[in-house]
Amino acid sequence: MGWPLTVPETITAAKDILLALAGIVTAGVAMKGLSTWRRQLCGTADFETASA
Repeated sequence: MGWPLTVPETITAAKDILLALAGIVTAGVAMKGLSTWRRQLCGTADFETASA
């Protein structure tokens, strides 16, 4: 792969970069969702313990 890149090579490289970024964003959203879910579970358990 020489420089400058051809159009198909540029498109392939851009696709690979976008897929990597999408994976990073997806992992971040998943971590945020799991954190929120864990906080909700702890809050529900504390509420049930306090009201029992």
